[in-house]
Amino acid sequence: MAGVTSLNDKAFVKAAAEEERRVDGRPLLGNRQVRVSLLEGGVGAEVRIGHSRCIAHVQAEIVKPSADKRSEGVLQIELHTSAMGDPAYEPNRIPESIKQGRAAVQKALVKSKAVDLESLCVIPGKAVWSVRVEVRVLDNGGNLTDTALLAAAAALKGFKRNDVTTVGDTVKIHSHFDREPLPLTLYALPLSATFGVLDVSKDSETDRTVMISDPSLLEEQVLSSSITVIACTTDQPVLYGILKSGGCAVETSLIQHACSLAVQRSGEMRGVLEGALKARDDSERHKGRKREVLDTLWQPPPSCTVSAGP
Repeated sequence: MAGVTSLNDKAFVKAAAEEERRVDGRPLLGNRQVRVSLLEGGVGAEVRIGHSRCIAHVQAEIVKPSADKRSEGVLQIELHTSAMGDPAYEPNRIPESIKQGRAAVQKALVKSKAVDLESLCVIPGKAVWSVRVEVRVLDNGGNLTDTALLAAAAALKGFKRNDVTTVGDTVKIHSHFDREPLPLTLYALPLSATFGVLDVSKDSETDRTVMISDPSLLEEQVLSSSITVIACTTDQPVLYGILKSGGCAVETSLIQHACSLAVQRSGEMRGVLEGALKARDDSERHKGRKREVLDTLWQPPPSCTVSAGP
């Protein structure tokens, strides 16, 4: 549990890392298994990395755009936890793991403009789609950052919004029976890889650090610093940012090594996500793509009306 890790456990983790071993049997740069499950109906995704588990739900509604972005939709991503999902949870206090996860998700999917917001415009200055992703921590087994970001990315990748048509200022939202729903336009799908830095120095005169990949919850309590690299491998490797926490100094060569490993790791996770998407699509084709009629999502201002499709 965060904050109450015993001295023996900390010493054991450091001693194992010094011998290039880890308490769960992985090599220093070994990663845990990644599993992605897309929720039925394309409304979200559940992601597991080791014992960490996050679920993401997507909702979309038509709203009035802001005055300075009249032709752009809205993308909001939130990350939440609870006492059942995170042992570090305390009322009225945000755990450090959630702060890091929120920063990574915002940098990777919102600030990078991975989603084409202009494609969410219905009527410039009057109606746009607002897409909201809510990520909730179900289990914290360490490395929530990568788990939460992959869950949010998978939810956006698998989400399909209702098609709309406009006549003047009238917006008509078509049901899934009337028209095939449309996927979001994604320019890229940045994912993250997190590495931990352990100080295994024997005394104050020596200075030795060890880097581990995909730290577990126990290892996170012993880390001197952590590095999260956000990367994408769609066409060619692209780095979107590096987030560092902790006061331990990290050598440049170690960061460069982490970046190269992150590119490889993001490609592996993207492959798992694409496999889940293919499985979902095959299942929908097998079931005949049974869909439910969705209610109208937007109550328009008096100057603009909206109706649901048949």
